[in-house]
Amino acid sequence: MNFELLLVAIVLVGILILVLVMRREKRLSTSVANHSIKDIRATEKLDPAHAIIEAHKVFVWTLASLIPERQRKKIRAAEVVKKFVKRMPNEAQIWKTHRLRNRIAHEPNIKITATHADLARRDLIRALQSLSKK
Repeated sequence: MNFELLLVAIVLVGILILVLVMRREKRLSTSVANHSIKDIRATEKLDPAHAIIEAHKVFVWTLASLIPERQRKKIRAAEVVKKFVKRMPNEAQIWKTHRLRNRIAHEPNIKITATHADLARRDLIRALQSLSKK
């Protein structure tokens, strides 16, 4: 009887550990985050509107690397951002940058300043840093 209780307890603890490991939040590796941050900073040489689009592209690609490969092909950029944005300290700024990127892509003659691009880069970099391993 005691052996059976011990066996049940061991199985339950094993299941609990398995569930906790599976639900663990995935984090960016430091090397992936640093490489992406370098790529985002490299957009400083571009026209501000183009810089925001390219920086956002790097940001979404980096986030998507945390999603299992079989699911990546079916997911849009906004869905990728939505999946991770709650873990970022600057959630509102990330959505603002995402909306700005969409405006640039879809509205003709939108005026974007270098300050807009600098703020977008800063916010995207801060978000990636928050998701990388400490």
